Amino acid sequence: MSRWPNEPLPEGVPFDDLPASDPHCTNKSCDAFAKGFNESENEIPLMSQIDYGWWMLCYYGSWVLIFVLAHLIRMAIYYIGRRRKKRPSDCPSLSHRLVATYRSLIYRRFTGRRLQRLELPSFGVLALLSLSTIFTTCLIFPEQPYLRSLFRYGSPPLSIRCAMIISALMPLLIALAGKVNIVTVFTGSSYARLNIYHRYVGGLIFALATVHMVPHFVAPIQDGGYDHLAQLFIDKKRELSGTILYFIFLLMILFSVPWFRSRFYEFFAYTHFFLAFCFLGLLWWHIHGEYMSPIYIYLSVGLWVASALLRMTHRNQAFRKGQPLGFPTTIEALPGKMTRVTVRVPQSVTWKPGQHAFMRIPGISLKDNHPFSIASIPAANDPLLPGPKKANELVFLVGERKGFTHKLAERARSDHTSITFSEKHKHGDMESQRPHTATSLRTLIDGPYGDHLGPIHRLYDSVVLVASGTGIASTLPWASHLAAQMALAHATGSHDCRVRDIRLVWIVRQAEQLAWIREELDAAVSMAAASSGSLVVDVYVTRGSDASASASASASAVTLPRPESKRSSSAASSTVEKEKKKALDALTTPSAPPDDSKSRTLSPPPRFPRPTHAKSASLSSFASTNSTLFPSRCPSPSPSSPSLALTTPQNTRVHFGGRPDLATLVPKLVRGGRGDAKNAFVLACGSAAVVDAAIGRGVAQAQKLVGKGEGKGMFGVRGVGEALGW
Repeated sequence: MSRWPNEPLPEGVPFDDLPASDPHCTNKSCDAFAKGFNESENEIPLMSQIDYGWWMLCYYGSWVLIFVLAHLIRMAIYYIGRRRKKRPSDCPSLSHRLVATYRSLIYRRFTGRRLQRLELPSFGVLALLSLSTIFTTCLIFPEQPYLRSLFRYGSPPLSIRCAMIISALMPLLIALAGKVNIVTVFTGSSYARLNIYHRYVGGLIFALATVHMVPHFVAPIQDGGYDHLAQLFIDKKRELSGTILYFIFLLMILFSVPWFRSRFYEFFAYTHFFLAFCFLGLLWWHIHGEYMSPIYIYLSVGLWVASALLRMTHRNQAFRKGQPLGFPTTIEALPGKMTRVTVRVPQSVTWKPGQHAFMRIPGISLKDNHPFSIASIPAANDPLLPGPKKANELVFLVGERKGFTHKLAERARSDHTSITFSEKHKHGDMESQRPHTATSLRTLIDGPYGDHLGPIHRLYDSVVLVASGTGIASTLPWASHLAAQMALAHATGSHDCRVRDIRLVWIVRQAEQLAWIREELDAAVSMAAASSGSLVVDVYVTRGSDASASASASASAVTLPRPESKRSSSAASSTVEKEKKKALDALTTPSAPPDDSKSRTLSPPPRFPRPTHAKSASLSSFASTNSTLFPSRCPSPSPSSPSLALTTPQNTRVHFGGRPDLATLVPKLVRGGRGDAKNAFVLACGSAAVVDAAIGRGVAQAQKLVGKGEGKGMFGVRGVGEALGW
């Protein structure tokens, strides 16, 4: 079938003498074609367009080198900080002020409800992405002409430039996508933090593919009309494979939109892998036989295969530990549509606070493999730490949605017998009312993954942890880890731990959600009490579990009822009492007599009384006593305070009435309880709005504290945000 050329050869005119405008003049046997081809090649040589791929390779290679050097410098600072026995007492230097100014700019984010819905990154990331966009634009568009005089003389120069740049970007795209990748190894940034750059490179490739495709449609139409374009598809030229590639990549872009990805994660995960595999295969077919492009594709495939092999062998903990069926697992249904998954692993399995792992439970779903934050820390079992010896357990808090998480929650509800706090007191038999946990499940663990934040306990005086909802799974391990480091430093009298003040701010919707972290929070408070530092926990309950509670705790904070308006405030008072009771119930664990044959309570330093078993005692058990183990440093709010706080002697306060103003609260907390902190670290994890408020506004505003007055100013405030986008 032939649609072009659709005119017969001119009679009486030799083929060599055909004019260039004749559609039959398509090769160098025609003198006009040979002449026009040579003129077009002299104007823009084909080989000169190959250099554009090298220039793009040098550009992003330079940035990777810069980040590698920055990571090495951080490692050197960590090493120096480890050897330093005492913190410096000199005033903030000019470099401290410059770093503070730099952070105040790069931490900021766009405000406004509409802009926040776009989930734009910080100004620092946006600046780098904008610079890359400008560089790419200036790389491809200045050189003209974009098209050759005739399409028959070769591909348009603009299309060739874009094709070479796309080929050079493919190794970077694959490297940033891998869970185990070379960029993470040399820069210390996990794949989750690199995901924004992976998505940007994907969007950049799609934009370049669009620019690459348009000349391949415009030039044939200008040369021979729509019949010429149709003939290219009939002859299965590169226009056919290029069109298929374009729409495959378009589907990958659409399915990667955060709105779609968060709602249909399982569909996204499988289709993304399948489409990426098809794309690489078709891309090799599309560019096979070209100059440098296949080399980039071979490199991309090599990176992908290496990442997959390392992930299957190095990161698969069950495979490495000789348990191919997975580790023994228990599940427990918690309030607020939450499931607690506890995976018992060997003592040799270690991880760091804030890391996450991919979890696959074949007994519930063999094909589903989802990432969740690890809400626990490895069992240290140091004899100098208070509390009994514990098993090494990975704890995950899994919120119920659709798919795998719904199946997991259904299994937990069917395997457990939940007894409320009131029922336990009603029946009196505490031990018999403990939940029955299914132990037949086994879990395959892929990980852990996460950022290299360095030895936080050696570098900062105060640490502020901000979380919303399930973000507590990333921040609470840091509180536990830092509390343990403070206890060890106090017991040994060393200066290895610099942290003295830890503030944990948690924003939840309902008071019963405090039961999610009951055991871990008890253990962290016990360890902090056995040190010279402090751990203060503030929980903000934004609304109640029923309609009346939601109505009474609306935009403004709940206040204490005034004597002169008892009737009007009776509903609010009743709601507050209900929420206080829910908070106490959530923080209460049934007491069980310790088994001395299985656990040994280790004595803390002599100046502190013996702490209670972390799993058998609750925070609320100290609410009616004046225990010296938890000295109160949080004054109770007055009746006119903007929010009502349930204050307990163990530095744990539950506030009712709405979200805190993190932009104002964070700059106050970074100074520490004594107000003399020199270096502070802020970690925010949860919803994008909370991360933006804590880091984009709160930490950015806190940079003004650096260098304010001799002996009063701070040296630095570092912020890290995690919006749980992996």
